[in-house]
Amino acid sequence: MKRGLSCWLLFGIPAMLQAASPLDHEVEYGFATKNYSIRLSVAFFEPYWGRRLSFFTNADTSKEFCYSGDVGTPDECIERFVGAVVIVTYSVKLANGGIPRFVTIREYVTVSAQSRGLPERAPFSMTQKLIRGIGSDIQAFGYDETSLKQPDRIRIRRQAEAAWWRLCRQELYIDEEAKPFAIVEWRHTLNRISILQIYAPLR
Repeated sequence: MKRGLSCWLLFGIPAMLQAASPLDHEVEYGFATKNYSIRLSVAFFEPYWGRRLSFFTNADTSKEFCYSGDVGTPDECIERFVGAVVIVTYSVKLANGGIPRFVTIREYVTVSAQSRGLPERAPFSMTQKLIRGIGSDIQAFGYDETSLKQPDRIRIRRQAEAAWWRLCRQELYIDEEAKPFAIVEWRHTLNRISILQIYAPLR
């Protein structure tokens, strides 16, 4: 396989509009801090089995965002992605209901456990300024099968589907607060990304 993916990509832009795969289902969670009200909308998409991986925003539906490793590039979409995708949209308001002029979301992600053979992934942190209190977080788990010969694709898919999994813990912070407003425990497999647990830690 050309390259594997298991990563986050945080965009400080208005909510992601769509992915190439049909929407499976969507859930929402709410959290509150002293200064903010925070809503997480999580969109789960049907698995990709060798299709182009790209996204569009409601700000400009003609501009395509590609997903390549941990960076979005305007001209390098994966043409034959096999795996799972979710999009988390953050909507942050002031405690009084107003829209914040400046607010950031910071996430700290660690791998709790994973299947044998997957490359190790070091903890990482990302911070992004939200625009009008809105930003989107894309997760993808899978691989690019573009370089595989046709006879090998089904075999590799079956092997990866049966063997690959990863558990991740995501801590979410707002602005410079020292304690997270939410903790999300994720399970990544080739055909589904799911939330095992989501909660607000004791403050």
